[in-house]
Amino acid sequence: MAVVLAAVIIPQLLEAGNIGEETTDGASFTLEDEPFLGDENASVTVVEFGDFYCPSCKSFNDGVKPRLESNYIETGDVKFYYLDFPLSFHDPQATAAAVAAECTYQQNNSQFWPVHDALYDQQRNIDYTPDRLTQLVEENTEGLDYEEIRSCIANQETRDRVQADQREGLNNNVQGTPTIFVNGEEAGDFSYSTLSRMIDRELEG
Repeated sequence: MAVVLAAVIIPQLLEAGNIGEETTDGASFTLEDEPFLGDENASVTVVEFGDFYCPSCKSFNDGVKPRLESNYIETGDVKFYYLDFPLSFHDPQATAAAVAAECTYQQNNSQFWPVHDALYDQQRNIDYTPDRLTQLVEENTEGLDYEEIRSCIANQETRDRVQADQREGLNNNVQGTPTIFVNGEEAGDFSYSTLSRMIDRELEG
């Protein structure tokens, strides 16, 4: 699957330090102003580092995440965060998609997830141009300023926000996607059985 050494992914980011921290039991993340699902007071925090052009991430989003939503997120037990980690060999498509999702989140955080899911649904079947990505956002949201979305997609500041997520991953030894953390502990894989076992252990503890 999509696994690569961090030094090969984006070596220029290795020298960057953390930009503020929120610490869980193991890894340390900056989660303020990041998109999440669930109750903000949930006792278990799950963090995914994902790449919208990654087939394994699509498999996780299509097959595993819906079960986590039904069994843990919607019950109020788990808060689920998504952070961008576009891999260099999936660019420019991966970063372009991440930027489009970030632009949606900046304008209306409640509409991030429909765009997130649409990017996985349309993975590798669309042109990753500003025009097409703006159209995808418009097709899956309501009431946004789509000219602003188009402008945001072309804005370097938005790419900087995506790179901040990448640094977050590199600082926590993320080497590929999807990489999942449960209360700061990295999961050995992204299967439902592994994640549910880790979550149950945290809930019981």
